[in-house]
Amino acid sequence: MDMTKSAIEKVGGDSAIASIINKFGDKLWFQIIIAFWLTIGPILFVLNPFINSYLNQNAQKQDEAVRMEGHKDAFENSKQAYALVKKEMNESLDKIGCDYMFLIEFHNGNENVMTGIQFCRFDMTLQVSSKDLSYIGIDKFRDDIVARYDILLSDELNKGKLLYFTTEEFENSDRYLAQQLKAIDAVSYAILNLNDKSNKVFGTLMCVSSTPDKKIMNKSEIYSCAREIETIFNNVNK
Repeated sequence: MDMTKSAIEKVGGDSAIASIINKFGDKLWFQIIIAFWLTIGPILFVLNPFINSYLNQNAQKQDEAVRMEGHKDAFENSKQAYALVKKEMNESLDKIGCDYMFLIEFHNGNENVMTGIQFCRFDMTLQVSSKDLSYIGIDKFRDDIVARYDILLSDELNKGKLLYFTTEEFENSDRYLAQQLKAIDAVSYAILNLNDKSNKVFGTLMCVSSTPDKKIMNKSEIYSCAREIETIFNNVNK
């Protein structure tokens, strides 16, 4: 206690701290508090970086756990949404009058290193058919570049208009895409953009009539199917 008392006696002047020390300096409880901080203070100063590091690591672990839980929830929501969308597409085939329907969705790719303009890419995420069209394969449109396809760049499509083509019209409008789909021997095509809640494009629904007895597709049913798919996706993570 002598060391503590000596430290207290060194403080002088008219400051608030000096006044408190002069008032309580001879009190045992006050001396105990001062002794405690004179002993613990330097230790805490030395340990402070390690304590902060430990706390930061714990905070990071908690944040990671929250993120992982969020990813799990988002994954489950996405699975449910795609299951509902696929069901809707399968049920719409006969209503529309087509044998083949697929959904392509846009995603971000790499960017031009000179201009910073991002390359827009897309994947075919779903395809349904009323007959065996497995030879087409979903990998045909995986991580493909939007700029290769004239139809996907069309202002009319981006404005929400339903584009409808015969085989010849389709080949004239987008020969590259027509060549990609040539294997299914289609006779007509319909393509429509899907929009999010803010009416911005997030995906493209495409219906293909691939048998001669289904030359004319029901446009109102295409719109109906598209609106149902929009509703399902827009309710994900709601």
